[in-house]
Amino acid sequence: MNASLQNIIQLSRVEIFDTPTLRVTASVDPYGPPPVTAVNLRANLTKALVDFKLNGVLTLRTKTGRLENALYNSTINACAFFRKPSLHRLLYIVQQEVYRYSDLPTRCPAMPKIYNIRNASFVNARVPSFLPAAHFRVEVNLLHGNPEKLILSTHWYGMLKKVKG
Repeated sequence: MNASLQNIIQLSRVEIFDTPTLRVTASVDPYGPPPVTAVNLRANLTKALVDFKLNGVLTLRTKTGRLENALYNSTINACAFFRKPSLHRLLYIVQQEVYRYSDLPTRCPAMPKIYNIRNASFVNARVPSFLPAAHFRVEVNLLHGNPEKLILSTHWYGMLKKVKG
């Protein structure tokens, strides 16, 4: 009997572009047996976010390192996502893993405070098997206000790797 292949996520680095509304520091650190890594993040939200949007973009890289077209690019109302996260499968996968290791808001409004993610490794993330093994960049952006302004942009780099399940 052949075991099926599943995708695992191996994060390698992060880039943060924050604003005075949301000050963020983040790192991708070794965690457990190699090559497992984990996300550690500290976010200082300085004002309440009553209604805001979340933009997620997944881009795969070619073997030469060139970014291809985005495989996934969606902007959604964050408050609606908090109420029914399973409607947005890829964002839901990330949310499930992050919420296990964080105190991030789960409903609106997001109140001013310091939020943390500690040792989110994504080893249990259920990444769809139809995605190819590849290097990737995931962008997670937050938009707020009318007109909307970018208050946070994050770029997460890593690799999707196929392993026997």
